[in-house]
Amino acid sequence: MSDAPKILIVDDDERNVRLIESILRANKYDVITAYDGEEALKIVNDNAPDLLLLDAMMPKVNGYEVCMRLKRRPETQLIPIIMVTALSSLEDKVQALEIGADDFLAKPINRLELLAKMRSVLRAKSLHDEVARTKAALEEKNQELLKLEHLKDSLMQMIVHDLKNPLTGIMGNIDLLMRKGRNIDEEKRKHLLLKTRDSSNRLLKMIMDLLDISKLEEEKMDLQWSRFNVTEIARETIKELRGLCEVEKKTLVLQNDETSIEINADRELIQRVIGNLLNNAIKYSPENTEIKVSVTPGEEETVVCVADQGQGIPPEHHERIFEKFAQVDSKKSRHRADRGLGLTFCKMAVEAHGGRIWVESAGSAGSKFSFSLPVRTDLPKQDSEKEPQPAAVAR
Repeated sequence: MSDAPKILIVDDDERNVRLIESILRANKYDVITAYDGEEALKIVNDNAPDLLLLDAMMPKVNGYEVCMRLKRRPETQLIPIIMVTALSSLEDKVQALEIGADDFLAKPINRLELLAKMRSVLRAKSLHDEVARTKAALEEKNQELLKLEHLKDSLMQMIVHDLKNPLTGIMGNIDLLMRKGRNIDEEKRKHLLLKTRDSSNRLLKMIMDLLDISKLEEEKMDLQWSRFNVTEIARETIKELRGLCEVEKKTLVLQNDETSIEINADRELIQRVIGNLLNNAIKYSPENTEIKVSVTPGEEETVVCVADQGQGIPPEHHERIFEKFAQVDSKKSRHRADRGLGLTFCKMAVEAHGGRIWVESAGSAGSKFSFSLPVRTDLPKQDSEKEPQPAAVAR
């Protein structure tokens, strides 16, 4: 595709068209021709040129009328027009400029004058196009800033709403222990302390998710690669959350408990991913139901699944629930997904390992969150182990 400016020559005299066309083609311009005003208007509508060389005196629709029509329309008013006329009176030239023409040429055509005036108006058009592109880019950036402002507000709401709950629990339990003191029996004291510890852990996990998502977004988090038994990690996480499940009358089950499946990954991040998925399942599972965890090995990837028996997630929300600050609220399914960062962290942590995460859900049959990690036969180098780059030589 040619980058040369596209010039439309409009003249009812075929000799004039051929003359101007030969000059322009010799100077590497892309040329289109029309022999009356109506044809010119149709060409401009179909494929707008960069410049019109427009004969003033033509039968039917003359050049002045074509110029006025184009300059009245917002989509064509900025196309530069050079009026070409055999009339030499000052009034004709003034008329051409008053109706919006950018310049004029007198017949017979002088090659040097033609090329000079064309370069002048094309340069002005190029500057205007650049201003228009800059304006569009600024408007786009402004929209991005507005979107970021909205995300910032969402972040503040998430912090106030989601972090307030465990903090309120911690403060309430401490206040109760301080007020009642020795009047609280040992069993009740132990229960309050356990609840306080659980709330503290929830608060810490939320803060860690928030900090680590920023690092993952900026690709500043160094994965601490090691080889470990992912089944054992799942077992440890279930053990940590079993107390919470007993209070809420829910059961955690690790399928294939005896299987030993080793992977190469960041142990802490994968454990937090499993923990977040389990917390999400516990939160939205009814009482007296099972939450099943499974680890399935494969030749190319290892898959970890967390399946609950909740109300499920509508298919149209399966991708959105992993978005930052996303909130899913479906009256039909009576399922409401977190508006926090837990699932977003899971997605980014898994993808940082080269894996993927997804959800399967069918109506009221519950939801199954799964993530896969590619099988690695070796451990990637830690950033601290990578060869240092040569220092820049001062000049």
